Amino acid sequence: LQIRHHRNCIMKIKYSIIIPSLNGLEGLKVTLPYMLSIDRNDFEIVVSDNCSTDGLWEYLSGINNPKLKIFKTKKRLPHSKHLNFAYSKSSGEWIGHIGDDDLILKDRFDVLDSITNGCELVVGSSLRYVWKDHTVEPENSIGIDHLGTTSLKFNSIKGKDYYRQLINKVDIPGGGCWMVNRRAYQKVIDKFGYFSPDAANVEFFSLRASAYFSKNVIHLDSPLFINGRMEKSSGSTLVKHNKSIFDWSLENPRGVWKYCPIPTYTYCTISLDAALRVE
Repeated sequence: LQIRHHRNCIMKIKYSIIIPSLNGLEGLKVTLPYMLSIDRNDFEIVVSDNCSTDGLWEYLSGINNPKLKIFKTKKRLPHSKHLNFAYSKSSGEWIGHIGDDDLILKDRFDVLDSITNGCELVVGSSLRYVWKDHTVEPENSIGIDHLGTTSLKFNSIKGKDYYRQLINKVDIPGGGCWMVNRRAYQKVIDKFGYFSPDAANVEFFSLRASAYFSKNVIHLDSPLFINGRMEKSSGSTLVKHNKSIFDWSLENPRGVWKYCPIPTYTYCTISLDAALRVE
């Protein structure tokens, strides 16, 4: 684990929040200062810039905060490969990712402190925020300074049992809803060679694989982050006009996925493809 020196004491990095971003300046200018203001010194926010063209790298380079680690890819990567790259730059005992239009709740780490003993995976839920530029879903807002605190109602589940619950599900918790202990993360890497496969499976695969290699999973009945929805979010393009208008060529250059050779993908086929990969 990375060791950070702070105020004449040594702090281990306990939590890593990973944000792979492509042209995410608009969202991160709002959310990043808020997350960096969390009054703890045992976490890091790892932002990786995937060759953005909106001034993101210049903005990130101007932030002087030891909690922020920034990286830039040498060339634009598919989202799955970019996620693997960003995860590889983290150093925390617990790791998880969010989108560049998302926001973690301010008491996230305090809640995790109280429930992570004896488990390798924590799964919660999310709140939803639709940004003002969205043309598909109605705009709404959440007052981030008045969210209150999350509850501590949770239950412990055997990792294999939770995996079995997930394997046939299409709608599973998104990346920001969960954090995995580095031990289970490393087991996924050692078994498959990646945390996200070379396709758009992303957390559909990663969560299932993490659950498989976790002895115990804590399921928390409260939100851990705000799920932002921007026009550029890939999920938005998948549901717009009831068809996929997203350019998947970067994610899937052969034109088909390994297990579900369908040219137009939806969340359903992506999720089931990921489940088959884990199996």
